[in-house]
Amino acid sequence: MVEKQSKSLQEAIQEYQRKHQRDPLPIFDRWYQMAVEANVTLIDEYNLLMQDLEPFGGLPAKKLHARTAKVSTAQFISRMMVRNHTIKVDPDHHHPPPRLTEVPLTSEWLEDFAEFLPDMDLAFKNQYSTPPPPQPTDLHFVPNTSLVKDTCQNLVSSMHHGFVVKPESLYTTQELVPVWSQSKLNTFQDLIMPSVHYHSAKPGYNASNDPPWSAKLNQLYWTGSTTGGHNDRNRKNLHRHHLVDFINSPNRIITLLNQTLPQGPWQPFQTTLSIMRHLFDVAFTGIIQCDMQNWEAVKQEYRLHDRQDADHAFKYRFVFDMDGNA
Repeated sequence: MVEKQSKSLQEAIQEYQRKHQRDPLPIFDRWYQMAVEANVTLIDEYNLLMQDLEPFGGLPAKKLHARTAKVSTAQFISRMMVRNHTIKVDPDHHHPPPRLTEVPLTSEWLEDFAEFLPDMDLAFKNQYSTPPPPQPTDLHFVPNTSLVKDTCQNLVSSMHHGFVVKPESLYTTQELVPVWSQSKLNTFQDLIMPSVHYHSAKPGYNASNDPPWSAKLNQLYWTGSTTGGHNDRNRKNLHRHHLVDFINSPNRIITLLNQTLPQGPWQPFQTTLSIMRHLFDVAFTGIIQCDMQNWEAVKQEYRLHDRQDADHAFKYRFVFDMDGNA
């Protein structure tokens, strides 16, 4: 795929025209130059963004403005304004949940090319991203990744995800509304954007804190807090809780696959999780999004680990990524 990417502005224009059946915007040359300077590897691959934007092309500009203004008043939605090439967060429509700062970070991110932006308002959903629902348990291999992420086709599996079971925050509308998000279910019409935390000023990778592969623990590592849904009596069906429960149940019966010959078939067999429990380090480090009447029960159910800094994950060969709120 990398070799097929455009190597010049003219190639990029032609590929854009081929993919989207229209000419790019007049400032496409400036965008291309910025992408080259930023060492963008897949310079032609914006299909997902274009697909997300397509339904909004049929709405008049006035209606888009009105719907953006309306949705910006909702909880966990913030509005960012561009006026005369200056970007600022609307103080009257800024509703970030605690500890999250996606919109200010996005504002800093967009400053790099604010001179090219027209006057406009943007609505952002202020949560961390979340993974798609887990695959059905009767599949040993996933033959179709699109199908397995289809919420409507996997209702049983979806009921092990906090967004479906008990979302901590959820705002829905029956209208087509341009809201920028870092994740969505396939039945939603959010506009997907990359996580702005990649652009934040947080400390980056430090090779001195990363041991060689041979010195890393041969384990899968994940720790985090009890986010992803509200911790009530149905908490065991939340996706993070489901993982922690599963990994820390040594007597749980599981089905594994074994290949006796190099090119032979994979044969399923049943055993208990105890035979591979040493391959995992998975635990909660904190309890949040929980009512006081349930807090003690959650604490008793789960063995809390001390919170570690981000570099602690470098000690492991495998690090699992499972975000919380959507």
